[in-house]
Amino acid sequence: MSPRYLHSNSTSHVGPFSAIAELIDNAYDPDCRAKDFHIDLEKINNHRCLIFTDNGSGVDYSTMVRMMSFGFCEKAAVGDHKPVGHYGNGFKSGSMRLGRDALVLSRCGDVETVGLLSQTYLEKVEAKSIRVPMFSWSLPDRQIMPMGSAGVDDAMYNAPAANTALPIILENSPLRKREEIVEQMNIIAEN
Repeated sequence: MSPRYLHSNSTSHVGPFSAIAELIDNAYDPDCRAKDFHIDLEKINNHRCLIFTDNGSGVDYSTMVRMMSFGFCEKAAVGDHKPVGHYGNGFKSGSMRLGRDALVLSRCGDVETVGLLSQTYLEKVEAKSIRVPMFSWSLPDRQIMPMGSAGVDDAMYNAPAANTALPIILENSPLRKREEIVEQMNIIAEN
């Protein structure tokens, strides 16, 4: 899929409030189980960032791959709690309506996963298709896991290999050091 689609897809939201509502809906879907959701505006390394935080169950690597992919949705009702999304498009359209780049950090059990959906990065590398640098590391040592262990092949979704994803993310996101990602993950763990 062409990187230009990220922008054109975002225009499905007529304004920022519907994009924010999309991200809130995702947090409250039955599979996430978030009870608290916060939106903050922070400056990180001279970048103004909207920070969306929830206390949901988190996502592992393979789930984040599907979340960053277009048209993939496996949400299911839990009792009377029915999911809002059905088309696998909301995160991409909502996040890209609010900005050009989305850095996603998640903790699920003893695994932390980081992914970067970035129009800026894709333009910089003159990508012909959407690529999402992404990696997982396990706690407590935070060694990057080979993707075969996560059950997902990097080539499946045209992403940089896991061992090159961290440098790409550090170069193209507001978090410029590994320690800054660790600090943000520790904040997630506290919530």
